[in-house]
Amino acid sequence: MNDKRHHPRINECAEVTVNIKAAPGFQDLENKTYSCHTTDVSLRGVQLHIDTNIQVGTLLELVIEFEHLTEKFMHFGNVVWLHESSDAGTEQKKWYNIGIRFDVSSNPQYKSWVLTVTELLGSTELT
Repeated sequence: MNDKRHHPRINECAEVTVNIKAAPGFQDLENKTYSCHTTDVSLRGVQLHIDTNIQVGTLLELVIEFEHLTEKFMHFGNVVWLHESSDAGTEQKKWYNIGIRFDVSSNPQYKSWVLTVTELLGSTELT
């Protein structure tokens, strides 16, 4: 398998508020807010399940809330891949899975995120 992932993932459903900060070529989406959820999380990103086609290269602000925690995590990140979901069910609405890579360089909450994800993974060997 050709997996480019650098960090382990855990299947974890968290509620996410997505604010589109910059969408090159799709300016009509900028400053819009959507609700969705994660399908997996890692130290450096998340996979989202969302009903909006958000293109690769779009800059997002995310607020992630885990059901069992009081802390909300804010991240900026870029869409790095997009797939139409096969999880359509009986609905006519299209759903998408999108991969988000976090910009961790200036996130004051990143240390707390690492601790939370490490705890979710049940391992202290992540860096």
